[in-house]
Formats: sequence, structure tokens, C-alpha cells
Amino acid sequence: ILGDPKIVSFYFVMNPEKLSFLETKRGIKSLEEYNIKVDKVIINRVYPDSIDEFWQEQKDNQEKFIEFIGQEFIGKEILIIPYYRKEKKDTLDHIGKIILSENKL
Repeated sequence: ILGDPKIVSFYFVMNPEKLSFLETKRGIKSLEEYNIKVDKVIINRVYPDSIDEFWQEQKDNQEKFIEFIGQEFIGKEILIIPYYRKEKKDTLDHIGKIILSENKL
């Protein structure tokens, strides 16, 4: 059942950071060794375009790393979830809408 893409869909959620990328890459490889397809990679906690000067360098690094992730996971849909300061029900509803709308990289 797990290998049937008509029934099961796997998504990995990661932050745009090296350790998270390596864990995701290893997880995808492990599943694919058992012919279990991973459809999507969701990149979470991405800084917004309007950010103060203090965070700008980190935002620039995120953008470069997100581009790298897209090149590494060719054939997988990449979804971007923005960084939210607080978790609340409205935020989770919004994230669900992003995922369901196929908001691709």
C-alpha cells in the first residue's frame, strides 16, 4: 500500500538550513529504496521579502539555499511556507491552503 501513489503521498517538511536538508535528503533516499515515492518537499520558515536590515544577510543566505534545494530535488514539487512569528489556528489554516493550492517554487 505504501508504494501505491494512488493511495499514499509522502511530503517532507524542512527548514532552509543545511542540517534539515541533509536529513530530508536521507529520508527521501531511504523511502525511495523501498519504491516509496516522495511527491513534495515543503520548505518552512522562509523569511518574507520585507525584512529589517539585521536579518537581511540571513534572508539572502536562505534564498541561495532554497535555489540549491530546488536543484537537488529535481522532479519533486517544492512548496514554500513563509515564516510566521506565532503559531495559531489561523496560521495553520493558511499553511494548509498553501499546500493544497500547490504554491510551487
